[in-house]
Amino acid sequence: MARSSVWVLLAAILFFAFVIRAHGTSFGLPYVYHPDEPAIVDRALQIERTGDLNPHWFNYPTLYTYAQTLLIVILRPLAKAWAGWRGVALDSLAWQGIIYQAGRLLTALIGTATVAVVYGIGRRLFNQRVGLWAAFILAATALHIEHSHYITTDVPAAFFVALCLYFAARALEAHTLRYLTLSALMAGFAAGAKYNAGLVVVTTGVAFLATRRDWDELVDPALILVPLAALAGFLISTPYALLDYDTFSKGLQAEIEHYRTGHQGAEGSDNWRWFALYLYNDGMGHALAAVTAASVLFAAILKRTRRDALLLLFPLLYYWLIAAQRVRFARNMMPLLPFLAVLAARLVYAALCAIAARIPWGRLPQRLSAVIQGAAVLVVAVLLIAGPVRQQVAYNILLTQPDTRTIAKAWIEENIPTGSRIAFEEYTPPLQFSWMPGTTTKRYRADKYWRLSERPLDYYRQKPYDYVVVSSFMYGRYFVDRVSYPQDRRFYETLFQQWTLVKEFTGPSAPMHNPTVRIYKVPR
Repeated sequence: MARSSVWVLLAAILFFAFVIRAHGTSFGLPYVYHPDEPAIVDRALQIERTGDLNPHWFNYPTLYTYAQTLLIVILRPLAKAWAGWRGVALDSLAWQGIIYQAGRLLTALIGTATVAVVYGIGRRLFNQRVGLWAAFILAATALHIEHSHYITTDVPAAFFVALCLYFAARALEAHTLRYLTLSALMAGFAAGAKYNAGLVVVTTGVAFLATRRDWDELVDPALILVPLAALAGFLISTPYALLDYDTFSKGLQAEIEHYRTGHQGAEGSDNWRWFALYLYNDGMGHALAAVTAASVLFAAILKRTRRDALLLLFPLLYYWLIAAQRVRFARNMMPLLPFLAVLAARLVYAALCAIAARIPWGRLPQRLSAVIQGAAVLVVAVLLIAGPVRQQVAYNILLTQPDTRTIAKAWIEENIPTGSRIAFEEYTPPLQFSWMPGTTTKRYRADKYWRLSERPLDYYRQKPYDYVVVSSFMYGRYFVDRVSYPQDRRFYETLFQQWTLVKEFTGPSAPMHNPTVRIYKVPR
């Protein structure tokens, strides 16, 4: 394939990847409806405001917090200049909308950059066509597209995982210490984005072993430089793991305990099966997931080369790690995706080559042969990505529509008397931003709880509150089965049965979008 054709195709793939990831990133704004984004942005704002680089919270490592901090430092003077030029006030809500939109676009850019890195991996390990297929597959992977909309750690972690694999592939090719060191450094950055992604350092280890020809070569400076580089990458991105070790160790231990003990509504004992089914039904789609599963078997059973070992060990170990936990979040599969994209691309390319080898192209006119081959590639491409792309386009369009919480907030302000006392839980309308027109005076005496079932139902009657507001994103987790969390389930069952429903807001359900919002009148 001509070099110019390769670059045109890659540019088209990257353009598609960015557009489908960036579209819909304004969802909910200026209100923030993703529950995990503030964990990063609030600490980035704190660092920008105080100049203290210690976030004093380490349930997440700090690489992406620092990236968002840098973005905010750049944005603030630009936003002030823009507001002054337009003659408008830059209040806290408008500023919130600006920084979240910019932060989400940064994630979309990182997701797109990961697609480019995956191209490089496929090209280095196999050839340009495999690289293009790998980039195309990751660009259209639903799980990666969805989470490229959020200011969370998962997409940055996958980016550095992909870079670790890329430099490991270069080391496999060039047999140089430089690439092994760079691969380990990227593994450290991956851990600095998300702790468990640091396991990708085993890929560097595979590259080291695969480039040794005899036992004597195992004694090598890489045995020292590789772990040091991985540690350096982590400490550069999360320096207060060392400088504030006590707080760091408590945060890390809290996160380990969280995954061990459970997260309401996101836990199970069949996670080995659950993650695979998620990829099949939602994360990749039926066709792409089936091809990916076949590609793993193809590499593990039929090929079994050094390149296959490089591509297989981390996914197998990492899948075991996340499946062994009680908590299951689909986003935790993100570091697997660069590996799976390359494996799937390699199988698709091998299958097309095997089919093409059986066709007597010499009996056909050259132009007709080119048309047939191009059409075959196009058909395969459409079959692989039609499902996930259609799913994500529909999701993006839905994200651009008003969220049920935004609609409910407007209804409350029009219909609930000013001065009413309201108890509301997470995932409900942002009543903390409900002000009297033209002022910053609170419209309601509104108190936010993580979940209303934290307290007995009578508590809200005795307080006394006039209304309570609940969300299906909260109460729905207690109705997954009839065994887990009986106290919380009874609370909401009693609320639904005995208190008067004032208004309910529903919409097409989507991740992080359109929970069912219910407003109840507190009986006297």
